[in-house]
Amino acid sequence: MLCSLVYFSERSFGCPDVEVVRIVEESAQRNKKRGLTGFLVADTRFFLQTLEGDRKALSVLLDVIQADLRHSDVVIASFTEIEHREFPDWGMAHVGDEKLIKVAAAPIVGDEPLAPEKLTSQQLRQIIVRTKTVAGV
Repeated sequence: MLCSLVYFSERSFGCPDVEVVRIVEESAQRNKKRGLTGFLVADTRFFLQTLEGDRKALSVLLDVIQADLRHSDVVIASFTEIEHREFPDWGMAHVGDEKLIKVAAAPIVGDEPLAPEKLTSQQLRQIIVRTKTVAGV
């Protein structure tokens, strides 16, 4: 069963941008082997991510994500069955440019700072998709 997982978490202060790039590179390779795809929005305060793939593979990966010390307070916004992948070509891609993230989120949050905990799962998914579009990836 093809599923989508959307979660957000608080980025640890000890997780610099270079570490995020390493996470994405390693995840891209690992995820492709597991049949998973996804997209990570990483600003200086939080991670917002969607992952797509088999329900069991996502569940196993979720355990790994929740144990990762580079972030905390992992909140699952949604875990749903889907018809098709939004990110079929990427084991993992990401955007960490806060200006692009702000532009992508503006239609949803206006001038307010992006606060994932205040948004619905649908709004979070829209921000992820809009970030992909705005960044041109």
